[in-house]
Amino acid sequence: MAEHYGCAVVPARVRRPRDKAAAEKAVDLCETWVLAPLADERFSALSELNSEVRRLVGLLNARPFSRREGCRDDAFFGEERAALNPLPPARYEWCEWRRCKVAPDYHVQCESMRYSVPHRLVGRNVDVRLTASRVTVLDGGEVVAEHPRLRGRKGQYSTDAAHMPTEHLEAQSLWTRAWFERRAGEIGPETKRLLTGMLDSRAIEAQGYVACANVLSLSGRGRAAELEVACARVNASGGAASYTRVKNTMSAIRAEGRARPAPAAPAAAPQPDRAAHVGRVRGAEYYRRDRGGRDA
Repeated sequence: MAEHYGCAVVPARVRRPRDKAAAEKAVDLCETWVLAPLADERFSALSELNSEVRRLVGLLNARPFSRREGCRDDAFFGEERAALNPLPPARYEWCEWRRCKVAPDYHVQCESMRYSVPHRLVGRNVDVRLTASRVTVLDGGEVVAEHPRLRGRKGQYSTDAAHMPTEHLEAQSLWTRAWFERRAGEIGPETKRLLTGMLDSRAIEAQGYVACANVLSLSGRGRAAELEVACARVNASGGAASYTRVKNTMSAIRAEGRARPAPAAPAAAPQPDRAAHVGRVRGAEYYRRDRGGRDA
């Protein structure tokens, strides 16, 4: 706003009342002549309130000055209006800022939606400006990507074909289809089959990379065999595979294992009576006599 009107914004200093602009008086005037008369009023619609506020502001602007001739309407239309710049061509949009890291699938995630950026920025932190209609991605103050803001179902993608690499290299910082299929094959054929289906179901293959990486992460802590069984169940049941579905299937498998009764312990083998052939323990009578046979 300051740039448009050619003004400088100078903040007031802390505990310096004289730094506050004379325009602060307008706040007091609005509270006295606009808000105070509405204190006891009731309105059934916002349009009614706005209409009454507009009427009271008109009365305030037509109220004569106390120390000079005329009123605020006279000062505005006679002196100030001609000096105003025209309004900007586009309406001002409120924006929010995020700091995001570019994922290996060259997308940033904001508000549960994913937007593509040039693949050279994989692994870097970028600034994202969110408005009601647009999502702008900046790297070092330079705009590198811009997308219409996505609404509705979470997890949607907005991918610009110009941001995609000409070929996906097998690198640590960049996921590829071959990398996912190889890692899934190390777990088992059912896991590989499930991930292949997830990649084939996406309009743009890279949009399935995050979901595939999440599925592979379920094999940690020695649960690769459990993941293979869960993938087999999901593949057999049909339908669209997803990370959440595989995770819930693994939880169900673990719950079944806890509910299954433990196998009965084998019957213990009978212990032989060793006293029958090695002699009994001496009785109390033995200890009442000394070694010579006399009473103790």
